[in-house]
Amino acid sequence: MAVHPDIADAFDHSPYRLGHYMADLYRLARFRLEALGVNHISGGHFCTACESRFYSFRRDGGKTGRMASVIWIN
Repeated sequence: MAVHPDIADAFDHSPYRLGHYMADLYRLARFRLEALGVNHISGGHFCTACESRFYSFRRDGGKTGRMASVIWIN
């Protein structure tokens, strides 16, 4: 099965678990939105696992809070 290069690029080897992959959810969302004709997309430049101001299930061992996203159409 062929995978679109943009989709394949959204997955990277996990530095936490050998043989596992991590998904770049921002990149996957951007790919889907662009496929639907959405051309003006902002955000997606932060690493939720790397930056302590965000919750991360993986980084925090399951002890997390909640986050929310805002999406609107003008």
